[in-house]
Amino acid sequence: GEHGVASAFVSSRTPPRIGYAAGAHVVPAFRRNGRMQGPQRKPARVSSLPGAKVLFDPNAGPDLWWLLGQYVGDGQARTDRPEIGWSVGGSQENLARIRSILKRFGLHFWEDGPATNRRILTSSKHLRALCESFGRLAPDKYVPHDLLRLDAERTQAMIEGYLDADGCVSVSRLKAVDAWKATSTSLSLLQGIQRLCWRLGWAAGVS
Repeated sequence: GEHGVASAFVSSRTPPRIGYAAGAHVVPAFRRNGRMQGPQRKPARVSSLPGAKVLFDPNAGPDLWWLLGQYVGDGQARTDRPEIGWSVGGSQENLARIRSILKRFGLHFWEDGPATNRRILTSSKHLRALCESFGRLAPDKYVPHDLLRLDAERTQAMIEGYLDADGCVSVSRLKAVDAWKATSTSLSLLQGIQRLCWRLGWAAGVS
């Protein structure tokens, strides 16, 4: 079933934890029960550090999935460092929402480009691992097979994020309801988005 698909996906992309030994140190002499105790050495302890600055909650809500949808539509991942960028264009609403989500995740971010073609960037090993699961550049983007059973709330958030980045409303005088339209250089991505739409009971075609 679809239960736990989101959690399993996020957990499976968690960077490995890095083991390290905490250095032993000498505790100065001190008096106990009237007697002077000599210097004591505390034993070293083995601990671990996360392999990423931020580890996302495996049960993260719709905001993470909307952000991933934005990445699928207009995002890029670096190979030489854990950097992810979103090309937001002139949408102040999308830019403000990405800022808000990254702040909530505790990630530092920066921006570049003119107001009409704004780009927002952040650095996180874990977020990059999640984003790279969808491909790194536009032609090789796709929807991972294990997400085709994603629950409805996160599926809808991801599709909305994708359409907010890469879609537009196609107005037709012949139809009572306007349709969303998205263009991509990746057929695999469009077919994956189509299947996600079908999961929600939405009509979707690829041409």
